[in-house]
Amino acid sequence: MGVSRSHANHALTETNNNVEAAIDWALSNPENASTLHSLIEALPKPSLF
Repeated sequence: MGVSRSHANHALTETNNNVEAAIDWALSNPENASTLHSLIEALPKPSLF
């Protein structure tokens, strides 16, 4: 059993670096959703000007 580094980092971010909570979060949230969230966050933000 394992998760990717990016999924683990996302889990730690979501749980304020609480390792036990991050493990629970990572196992409770599919990695595809985490990957999608990371891709969306990486998109350039539209300019308002």
